[in-house]
Amino acid sequence: MRKQTHVESVVRAHQEEKKTQEIEEAKDNDPSPLFIVEDELEEASTPKQVKKSRRTYTPKLKSDILDCYLENGETYTLIEQSVPRGTLKNLQNGEESFQDQRKNNSAKPILGLDPLLLEYIKRKRELHWPVSVLMVQKKALEVSKDANFKVSNSWVKNFLKRNSLVIRKKLRKYIKCLRIIKRMLRFISED
Repeated sequence: MRKQTHVESVVRAHQEEKKTQEIEEAKDNDPSPLFIVEDELEEASTPKQVKKSRRTYTPKLKSDILDCYLENGETYTLIEQSVPRGTLKNLQNGEESFQDQRKNNSAKPILGLDPLLLEYIKRKRELHWPVSVLMVQKKALEVSKDANFKVSNSWVKNFLKRNSLVIRKKLRKYIKCLRIIKRMLRFISED
């Protein structure tokens, strides 16, 4: 077998390129299945995977799904609630712990506490007295009758947010000044 010369290899490459162009032109003019190229055939045979978005299940939704399952059975729940079978099984397996968790973690508001605290804050502000987080905490402890009630900073923050109230920075500075004056008065009275 003889070796190809450079000229022959260039001619052969040109002929192959020309054939490819003819096939492309024919494919554009006649979109019949005969002109499906291997790459397109592979793309057509393997479906593109669509990334599923994860669904968030709130405690209420979990409760609704479990209630639907207990009332109507598995098949109806899968169709009606659009829940994957694995998720339903996980909810079933953890049903008892989920029921307990739902009962224990439900924070019950203390009845009558918010209006009393709001009235207290309103009176203080009418007198142009600054209201601090510490004052709200102390008053909440006085007013609440629940022994297990803990007035944390986050509780006060949520109380203020719930009732559209803020503790202003100017008042914070004013409170610092009052503390300094109280210290000075104590110092003077000690002498």
